[in-house]
Amino acid sequence: MKKDPLYFDKHAKLYDEVRPDYPDEIYKIIAENLDESDYENWLEIGAGNGVSSVQIIDKLRPKKITLLEPGVNFVEILKAKFSPKDNVEIIQSTFEEFQNSEK
Repeated sequence: MKKDPLYFDKHAKLYDEVRPDYPDEIYKIIAENLDESDYENWLEIGAGNGVSSVQIIDKLRPKKITLLEPGVNFVEILKAKFSPKDNVEIIQSTFEEFQNSEK
């Protein structure tokens, strides 16, 4: 049986209400493995409700981050959270479609 790729998007509001943050330790490990040049442009694939996006922006401070999310409901949540930020771009697309449009 094939799973619906946008299953979570159908429940985006509930997911946004109950999804906890990731532990701070994850971001410490990421930071330890980055060079200064790695903070220019970031791409988060499957940004969902932005739970990790918020932490990436606040803790790691990339100069620019593109949030890639195929679900329309999650995109609306992302826009509500990040629209005033100049360094955040939100694109509704799968990674495969995004890659094809960049060629």
